[in-house]
Amino acid sequence: MRAGAPPPRERALAAIPPALLAVVACVQIGLARSSPLTPWKGGGFGMFATTDGASNRWTDLLVTGPERSQELEVPASLAEAAAACEAFPAERCLAAFARRVADRERRQGRQASTVRVRVWRTEFAPVTLEPRRVLLAQHLLTEPGAPR
Repeated sequence: MRAGAPPPRERALAAIPPALLAVVACVQIGLARSSPLTPWKGGGFGMFATTDGASNRWTDLLVTGPERSQELEVPASLAEAAAACEAFPAERCLAAFARRVADRERRQGRQASTVRVRVWRTEFAPVTLEPRRVLLAQHLLTEPGAPR
């Protein structure tokens, strides 16, 4: 060992943070490529290379019931849950969000036989930059035995 060089144990400990950062980066890149995770989340290593962020993703809701078929804006009370689903629209997240929308509708005195949740993103054409909507994921919650 050279004079003044840190002991091997200290060198090994110093290597842990960069190694963890590299692992997080690889996992985030893998998830962003293999699932609908926005590159802006999960570590955010792709945020400077894409427009696929929160401002280009949105949720739409359709609630149906007896004598009712209504598109809804995401209520303010559920905006945070919608944002989580927009960032990573996994089936589990969409199903839980649809359940919360149905529960909210019932609390408001409105019947909800089905709740459809869809998460979209805007993509831009490479040459013309013309925007287009792309469906990322959707979930349909159907209440068992609910009147249609």
